[in-house]
This record gives sequence, structure tokens and C-alpha cells, in this order.
Amino acid sequence: TSASAISPSPMITSVSITPKTMARLVSPDGEVTIDLDERSVDAPAQLAYAALAPSEIPALSAKFKATGKAFELTSESPLLKPITITVALSTANAALAAGNADNIIIQHHTVGAWTPLATAVDFQASTATAKVDSLSLFALTVLEPELDPTPTPASTPAQIALPTSAPPEPTLVPTVSTPRVRPHGRPTARR
Repeated sequence: TSASAISPSPMITSVSITPKTMARLVSPDGEVTIDLDERSVDAPAQLAYAALAPSEIPALSAKFKATGKAFELTSESPLLKPITITVALSTANAALAAGNADNIIIQHHTVGAWTPLATAVDFQASTATAKVDSLSLFALTVLEPELDPTPTPASTPAQIALPTSAPPEPTLVPTVSTPRVRPHGRPTARR
């Protein structure tokens, strides 16, 4: 029998938005939530979410690492006020950020460049949240922690393990005595 390859369906979802109601869009994997207040748009529309594959993510600044959470938000209607984006954090994200909330940043790709958004991180809830007033590509990123610029103290010499047995017994070495010689060449008697 022959098995046919089935390509996975893209992670796309949408929600209806209207000027008079609040709305919430949750990504198919439950990792991203978008909240809109009333009067976020001026006409009924659809807000669409599409997960991005790693190959679809524009290059980040060298100091940022991608977390694999990137997506595009689109709508036929422009936003009239900011929306709230909340992205779930994994323990790997927290570890990559060295446990520093300031290193976790949601970025917005506009006009050909990534822009870091003011991001609130809650490690207890495992979320990163940002507000934005326009739609396009977004990515959860981690600013690589800076290396500690302070010099490290000089290393201490390694401790050498000495045997714990008793010290060695002294070795007797015979000595030879030579007679003392007077200045005139004759041996002196020992007393």
C-alpha cells in the first residue's frame, strides 16, 4: 500500500469585529490571544490570525532570538485604538531570557523593520502582553542577555590532593668522617 503525504493545515483563524462590541481572537493552538475594545474599528470586519513558519519570519536584529511564535494579523478595517496582544511563554522562553522579564519582547514588523513593543511579562501567568495600534507581522522575541562586563577575579590555584597516609619514615644515611688536618698538614687527635 502507498501512503500519501498530507500537508498540515495552516494555523489560521478569524473573528468578526464590530464598532459596538468587544472581541477576542484566540489562535488555533491557544498560544496567542488578541483583545479588542469597543470602537476599535469603525465598520464591521474580520480580524484574521495566521501563524508564520520560521522561513516566513523576516530577519530579526542580531541581538534578538526568535522563539518560534510569529504570526500575522490582518483586517479590512483600520484600527481606531490599540488592541492587546497576549502570547503564552514557555519555560524555554524564560530560560533563554535568563529569567529577566525585560529580555522578552513582542515585536511588530512594519515598513520593512522590526519594532520592539512595550511588553509586560508575567512569569506567574507565563504571558507576555503588548498593545499595538496597527496590524501586520508580530513575533515573540528574546533579547540575548548581556554578558557580565565585570572582570572575574584571578583564578585561585588548583588544590592538589595529598596522600592522607602517615609521613614516610626517615632514611638513615651513613656518614663518613674525615680527620681534621692542622694547618701544617698533620692530623689532629680527636678528643
